[in-house]
Amino acid sequence: MRVLAGAVAILFAGSLAAGDDLKLGDVVPDLEFKTVDGKDHKLSEWRGEKGKVLVIYFQSKNCPSAIPWNDIKKIAEKFNGRDSAVQFLAVWSYGKDNEGVVKGEVDGSKIWYPCVADGDDKVTNHLGASKVNQTFVLDKEGKLVYRGGFTSKKEPYTENAVMAALGKGQAPASDNKFSG
Repeated sequence: MRVLAGAVAILFAGSLAAGDDLKLGDVVPDLEFKTVDGKDHKLSEWRGEKGKVLVIYFQSKNCPSAIPWNDIKKIAEKFNGRDSAVQFLAVWSYGKDNEGVVKGEVDGSKIWYPCVADGDDKVTNHLGASKVNQTFVLDKEGKLVYRGGFTSKKEPYTENAVMAALGKGQAPASDNKFSG
């Protein structure tokens, strides 16, 4: 069941591979986007010589199966701090999460990493995301190492995928079943 839809201009750079065609090990095509704080970013800014592992997760204030902020912040703080080798990117694409709602969540939760209100589903479509809580982990070269749920009671998927992208373990199975 697709529950994604929302409201900010996001521009594509270069050729776009359909998200459904994206396979583990593929470099995710570049994408330009604007975050709710008005800053322009590209996925490629976190790649290469000064590259960071990039965790892109789909969040919502209004979806009942969204991951609670405290759970997300614990993992983000563990890896991201403010100057680490890991960068988080939150994407709101649930229909009721417009730019104003996202700005309120960012300010109220003191989120320091980039956040996107994806009203036109361009980030969603770029990655082929289909659910809130879906998470994508890219290594320092921009290769997809994990796609699936953020976490479960049995396994901390995102934590394990980040460790694998940092060369410290094996990524969990991708495309695992999760609610969203």
